[in-house]
Amino acid sequence: MKKIISKIAGVLLIALLAIAPLSASVTAHAVTSAEPSPGIVQFLFDDGDAMSGAFISVRDVAGTEIGSGTTDSNGFFDFSAYA
Repeated sequence: MKKIISKIAGVLLIALLAIAPLSASVTAHAVTSAEPSPGIVQFLFDDGDAMSGAFISVRDVAGTEIGSGTTDSNGFFDFSAYA
């Protein structure tokens, strides 16, 4: 009896592991940016909505973070302090 329960549990575990990746849902948006003035960049979703409160990490050419912040309510971020 224990062997049967063990085999059933094993089959159920394998079945669960096989379908688990199929149940995950992933969505993404395209992002566009524009620089209306030097150092000021606006980030927009593909539908035109502003990326309000988006986290921005500013990095130098070596990949070291030199600053960070968030976009304003209209999707703007000022990079000029990092130039």
